[in-house]
Amino acid sequence: MRMRAARWLLLATACSPVATETSAPDDAQDAAPSTADAPLDSAGSPLPEPPIIESMATCDHEGVRSVVVPAHDGDDAPRLRLHYRVSPAESPNAPTVVVIPGGPGQAIMHESPTRPFALGAVPYPAVSLLSLDVRGSGCNVYSDDAGPPEQVYSIDRAASDVASIVAAEGLTDYVLYGASFGTAVATAAAHELERRGLPAPKRLVLEGALGRAFPSFDAYFDAFEAEWRRVVPMLGPAWQTAFATEPWPELLFWTREQWGAFASAQLILGDYPGEGHLLDYWLDGLSAEDDAAQAYVAAFMHSVPDFRATAPITATERLFRTVACQELWGGWLPGRELRAGELHAVGEDLCASGLERPWDASRYPSQVPVVIFHGPYDPTTDTEQATAAYDAHAGASRAFVTVPDAAHAPLTLGLAARGCAPAVWAALVSAEPDLGALLEETLSTCTTDAVSVTWE
Repeated sequence: MRMRAARWLLLATACSPVATETSAPDDAQDAAPSTADAPLDSAGSPLPEPPIIESMATCDHEGVRSVVVPAHDGDDAPRLRLHYRVSPAESPNAPTVVVIPGGPGQAIMHESPTRPFALGAVPYPAVSLLSLDVRGSGCNVYSDDAGPPEQVYSIDRAASDVASIVAAEGLTDYVLYGASFGTAVATAAAHELERRGLPAPKRLVLEGALGRAFPSFDAYFDAFEAEWRRVVPMLGPAWQTAFATEPWPELLFWTREQWGAFASAQLILGDYPGEGHLLDYWLDGLSAEDDAAQAYVAAFMHSVPDFRATAPITATERLFRTVACQELWGGWLPGRELRAGELHAVGEDLCASGLERPWDASRYPSQVPVVIFHGPYDPTTDTEQATAAYDAHAGASRAFVTVPDAAHAPLTLGLAARGCAPAVWAALVSAEPDLGALLEETLSTCTTDAVSVTWE
């Protein structure tokens, strides 16, 4: 039933683990630095040990461990204590899935690995789970003592952190999974692991793949405007009329900016298999005065920040602004609003200059087999982006999975809601060399919908 499914989605946003402290195993503890290879000053004496900067966030969730990594280049650069979380599988011989979230700035370490619609729909505890909040987010936020943001925060830095974690854990049987921004980090990490001579991941799994930087923020947001126009006719007539009315009608209760943010978020999630588009789904729930729908929408609306407010920039905002401005979009308007029936991006551009280090997956080749999961109605990373990511891995075995009606969460939501995720992950962590054929067979068995799989 529709509202039963709605409650599951509501739970997916609210569930979190019980916080308990767990120390890292001996082989994953930070190694004591050796003075033998320490940099020397002009007199030939070892330079002082760089300081270790601790995270400003409390991170005492079960299974949290840490490594120490350079904050930026330079022998005298401070070091960061970087936290990650390990949730062991039931079997000690099970493979590990390393989960890298999107954003930049999405935090996942606080979430229960068993919550409904967890990122990637990884079938824990059939596999071990290693989750990471990239530097600058969640469990890993640092003071300005870390250094200039443009030196501390980047896709390359985050990828180097992943490689350091893999080395600290001694992983040999593992898969790298990235979502959205995390697909860029995962791609660069696979390249960095190969460069360091560390054991390579069995697969590189990318959901909502970023192939290269966007030409501009406007080019990025064009896809949202187009997707909004596609979805509006699916909404009930009363909602269509209300959203098109000016001045903004009081019956909508929340501001045009809150509704713009809510609509954009639902466009990113897209279709819920068997129920239709999630924007229509929640609006129908509001029309029916369903408790779960009212609670979900109200919680979202209250979380929408006032993009016009002047406030100190947080560590996570420093991460986002640095990567967004320099590597991905070159500009960013922080607000969303509905006006006269159209979706708009509004506010002052957060970026002082354009792209300085534009992301391009083709600069990070590796031999790791890659699987890309794509939604045809994804307004965030459209088909052109996903294709660019696929083309960047021309030297490796690769597969491209298109999930019908999906948006930015084709695996996490599209295949998970069809009940296919456990079987898909069993294929992804297997040693089967012909993965494309195995995925095609697996998907034809678990769903009657026409999921497209191409491979080479």
